[in-house]
Amino acid sequence: MKSGCQSQTRKELRAANIDVQGRFVTSNATRKAGSKITTYLTRNNVTLTSTFTRYQPKVSPFDGKAFKKCSVVGNSGLLINSACGHEIDVADYVFRINVPEMDPYIQDVGYKTNFTTLNPSIFKRKNNYFASTRLTDKFNQDISQYQGLLMFPCFSDAAWVPICTRALQRLTPKKSLSIAFGDPDQFSLIRNYWVTKGLQKYPSTEIATAAIALCEEVHLYGFWPFVDSSMPHVTTHPVKYHYFDNTHMVRTHDMQAEFELLTRLHQVGVLRLHIRACSPERAGLGTGDGDTVKGMNREPVDKQQKRIVIEKLWDNV
Repeated sequence: MKSGCQSQTRKELRAANIDVQGRFVTSNATRKAGSKITTYLTRNNVTLTSTFTRYQPKVSPFDGKAFKKCSVVGNSGLLINSACGHEIDVADYVFRINVPEMDPYIQDVGYKTNFTTLNPSIFKRKNNYFASTRLTDKFNQDISQYQGLLMFPCFSDAAWVPICTRALQRLTPKKSLSIAFGDPDQFSLIRNYWVTKGLQKYPSTEIATAAIALCEEVHLYGFWPFVDSSMPHVTTHPVKYHYFDNTHMVRTHDMQAEFELLTRLHQVGVLRLHIRACSPERAGLGTGDGDTVKGMNREPVDKQQKRIVIEKLWDNV
């Protein structure tokens, strides 16, 4: 990776008052019980209650930290049959997004977890807001596979605060997993920074931003905005939005614009974006079933053309 471009990006992040080491997540050093927080998306003032301060760390978990090599793992179906699991796990620090299912996909996605996000919308989709003991037990079982830090972006939307409160009240703590909450002020600054780079919608790249700030090498896996791919390891068409389920792409983000931005960062050496199989001789022996995914849209011609152009960039990599 080209360290000059990385250094410049880090300087720009600092100049934009983005402080990943000190303020990416709330802590008792930066946010006190009873203080007011302005939510990131809805711009409402909410009160930080003791339910949250009980779990948030005393100081930032990234204070004074830096890592040699980091993996940031998205959830695209492009990971199926990629055999990237080992390569992901050998990183010093692994970021994952929205508590993805890892077993039985370990060969393709790995199992190491250091920092994992959990969007509160999942509490509705998977746990029906903990309407029963069974659903509460499922929530605790789902997060039991994770180690390290589990980050809830509870203060992105005022409506999520009571939902997070309910989740925390039903959480069964374990020593190997700490809880943290994304700081909405930092998320706003991150969004403003990427707007200057041409990204207009709310980014889903907060975690990639954190990795750029913290890691000497940043490797991204499972980021793919297109509904198909001509990569040799891909046998499921269209490509699933999530490798572990059949959900569809959300409209909150502009995934194609984000991916084009990530591609530019890849080209100048700020990060390394992996879209090929990591171990070609093992690819195709993993979790893919070669199915056509029912109910998913076929690829529009204009997006197909953009995808082909991007895939060709990797021909000489």
